[in-house]
Amino acid sequence: MGSIYRKVTDPPALGWTYQGVVIDLGGEGSFDELNAESPNVVKIPEGVYIQETTYYYVMMYRGHAVGGDQEIGRAYSVDGVTWVKDPNNPRIPINLAWEGNKISPSGLVYEGGGAMKLWYEGGSGAGVGLATSGDYGYNWTKEPSNPVLGKGASAWDDWGVGEADVRVIDSQYVMMYKGYGSGGAPGAQFGLATSPDGVSWTKDPENPVITGDPGIGEAVDLRAVHYLPLDDKHVATYSDSTLQELTMAACLDEPPDLHGWMKNGVVMEKGGHTWDENWVTSGYPMIEGSTFKVWYEAGGDDGSCRIAYAYIGLDTIRERSRDCVGCDPKVTLLGLLEGGWGLGYEPTFSADWLQEKAEFPQVVVSHVLTQPRQVGFSEDPAAAQRRFEAVYLVDVWSRGDAEQRWEMLAEVDRILHSKCTIPGGGMESLTVSAWRDLDEGGLRPPLFRSQTRVEVLYYG
Repeated sequence: MGSIYRKVTDPPALGWTYQGVVIDLGGEGSFDELNAESPNVVKIPEGVYIQETTYYYVMMYRGHAVGGDQEIGRAYSVDGVTWVKDPNNPRIPINLAWEGNKISPSGLVYEGGGAMKLWYEGGSGAGVGLATSGDYGYNWTKEPSNPVLGKGASAWDDWGVGEADVRVIDSQYVMMYKGYGSGGAPGAQFGLATSPDGVSWTKDPENPVITGDPGIGEAVDLRAVHYLPLDDKHVATYSDSTLQELTMAACLDEPPDLHGWMKNGVVMEKGGHTWDENWVTSGYPMIEGSTFKVWYEAGGDDGSCRIAYAYIGLDTIRERSRDCVGCDPKVTLLGLLEGGWGLGYEPTFSADWLQEKAEFPQVVVSHVLTQPRQVGFSEDPAAAQRRFEAVYLVDVWSRGDAEQRWEMLAEVDRILHSKCTIPGGGMESLTVSAWRDLDEGGLRPPLFRSQTRVEVLYYG
């Protein structure tokens, strides 16, 4: 249904405070003489003492030498605005055949005591490597088994993988990465992988989880995803090869199963300054207090790329994360049910069909196959959001336990009715019909099933 929603460029521009270029091009013969790109930033709570100054931010970024390789350097800052380049850059050089002539940082994690992990793309899709440091990013050791993530067998990532952002969630590493598909379309998309140690990775069977949607103004070729937690969700920033502006998406799913991403449109536009005339991309976000900060690539009118910095109030990002472009209300319904579940157990929550091999009991949300109907616009003329009606079914299933079925029915009914007037997640209201029983008693043990119809009024 993505093509029926408004364009990603429709949302009004956000009020960023721009600090301008913070990592400029290096001097003649330097490793970043031509371009400075792909910023990855961590906050060092205890600070790192360098040449009589305590710095609290460390950045790893890609430098492009004139007529030479693209390697990884380091910079450090007291406040995240004024940066000092490491005089011994590059800190991570190219020295392995699979890396080609380009390595690019894409995921940086600080683990305390000076220990860092950096995941990087080698050879424009040849794989994702890992390097570790014990001294705040000065000396790095590459993992002997590199690349730690390689191309897959699926058509979406069978040409290559790269641009892998990593977060530590519940004591495991969760990676979002770009998969390059063979033969052009579907282009480059984003998938998930998890790891207990940052070295051995398992790709998510539901990959890809974010795809480009030409119907809402995106290209099929997506670029440079970075993500982080925000309240009860995760938000991601990325760009694409057509707009080349910073776009955002939000996900209500529990990590590491970050599957149902809802697109929020462009959040940072290009062209407001000479140094970002051509593109803004590769935005690395950080939340500090009530501020949402982004370090990003800025393509100037001279054709070179520099690293810029901007910030905005967190409430503005929080509000935009609720304003979904191309979102599926089915995902939001699942989020409401999972997030509001109040019984002493949790069923399996799924979309579209009963999972016969999954554990019972189950709650399934499925779309009724009718075209959504446009019903006017939102009351806010500045937002000018179209409103749609759609119909979904919610089924509760229990195998061999009729009492559990009734208990689940009552809980789902309670959650839905409590959210009818203010459901959130891009939805305006819900209308819940009476339940009907569709038991399959001929089976042994019997399958007990109840179903209700939910009409959704949502913004598109």
